[in-house]
Parts: sequence; structure tokens; C-alpha cells
Amino acid sequence: MEVVTKTKSGVEAILKGKPCDDISIKIPQGEFKGYWGKLGTAEGFTCNGKINGKDTQICAQIPRADWDKFIIGIKLELEKNVPGLYILNSAINDEIDYRKNFDRMMEDEQNDGVNPPVEPQNKSADVAKQYPVAAAYLKAGEFEFSNNYMKSAAGAKAKRIIGQGGDYIKAIEEMEKEWGVFFSVSEFMEYLHKDEYVEFRENLEALIQERDNEIYIAKIIVSEGHGCKGIGTKYILELIEYAKKYNKQLRLIPSSAYGSNLRRLKKFYKRLGFRKIGYDELRYFP
Repeated sequence: MEVVTKTKSGVEAILKGKPCDDISIKIPQGEFKGYWGKLGTAEGFTCNGKINGKDTQICAQIPRADWDKFIIGIKLELEKNVPGLYILNSAINDEIDYRKNFDRMMEDEQNDGVNPPVEPQNKSADVAKQYPVAAAYLKAGEFEFSNNYMKSAAGAKAKRIIGQGGDYIKAIEEMEKEWGVFFSVSEFMEYLHKDEYVEFRENLEALIQERDNEIYIAKIIVSEGHGCKGIGTKYILELIEYAKKYNKQLRLIPSSAYGSNLRRLKKFYKRLGFRKIGYDELRYFP
């Protein structure tokens, strides 16, 4: 994406950029990466660069309308490369709002469920199946916002590839490979030589990652209709036994992304012996 514009002093400038990537401006002094902001009282494309060998802060005062045109162009390019992104985002946000309103209703002694919130018509899981590229893009985004540097870097790379129209399947595969080796439910049960746990294979979706002295639990989802049968708890207990046997810590970040009540989820893990570390991470120490 490029937009040709002029600075306040009449000098030609070219804005350049791609979705999920740095934005640069090309002016007679060179090409510099930056952002829209202020430098002193001047407002425009602000960046750091070298002019005549000296580090310099620059503010190219271009029209705000041209900047907005450029940003809209980037967003349209992203929407073209990632079909359904805004639809899937909207479905996810609707579910988050619904769960918040439902929790608020349950905590309200004056409302015993007579006036429940309206459940969203579109389930994010269904929308994700309809728009797999968008689902992959958001998955990469979750990795990018991790507080683990390696995971964040892997997510940012995959997000950039997908946002710029690259192979989303390959991008996700490479992202997970860079972050570490993941085991599915079946693979982990086979690893433990416990193939008799058919209920795990058929009613549970999970991904775990084993690295050195720790195991990262990336995802555990119990199939619809099996949520209160203890399948997820049994699986966690198997992981705990494995962690004890090999002296490995278990790590996870509770999330409501798959429909769970976040507060109850945290209480559940704490009852099993997990402890809060940092802002949102829980750990089990064998």
C-alpha cells in the first residue's frame, strides 16, 4: 500500500506499508519507519532516523486526511487477505458480552434468571469454521500477545504472513513448531501408554507443549454435552501425575475464549494445586 502526499513545506512524501508490518515514509532525506504522532508542537508522521550520519527525530507534517486514507487502505487490504475477520471478531465480542451479562445476572440477587441476556445468534466456533483464515489470524494474534517472548515472536511472524495473504495453514504450523512441540490428546495418552482412555480421544480437544522442565497447557476443550462429566478434570490429573513423575512444572493461562467462566476456571485450577504467578499465569509445582 502506498499513498503519495506532500509535507507542509511542499516536499513530496510517500507512505508505504503492509498489513501487520512497519509503516515507512519516503522523503528526500531517506526512508524512515515510524507512526502518526507529535514531536513538540508539530503533528504528523513521527520517526527516528539518521540524516548526514546523525541520529535525528523527524516529524513529516503531512495532511491527516492522507494518513487516514493510507490507514483505511491497509485495513481494506487486511480484510481482503483475511476474509471474515471482522465478522469473527464481532461474534467473539458478542459472546464475551453475553457471558459478562450472564455472570452479572447470576450475581444479582434481584434477578433470579427471569430476565436472562439474549444469547448471540452466531456462535464464534461456527463462524471460525466458515472463515478458517480469520480463525488462524486471531490464533496468531493470541500468541503475539503472550508474555512469553518466544511465543509472542512466533505469533507476530505468523500473523504478518497471514495478514499479507500468505499460506495460513503453513504459517500456523510454523508458528507452533517455533514455539515448541505440541501433543494432542491421543498423542499424550499414547505417550503415557493409556490408550484405554477412549473418552479422552472422543470428547476432548487439547494441546500441550513439553519443554525442558515444564509443560505448557495451550488448550483444553471438552466436547459439547460432556462438560460436567469430569473428563477435563481427569485429563488435568493425568498431566499432574506425569509432572510429578518427571519433576516438571505445569503452566497455563486461563481463558474464556472457548466458553468457560473465567472466574470459575481459575478457582478450579487453584483447587487442583495451581498457584498464580504474575498477572494471569497459573503454575503447578510438583
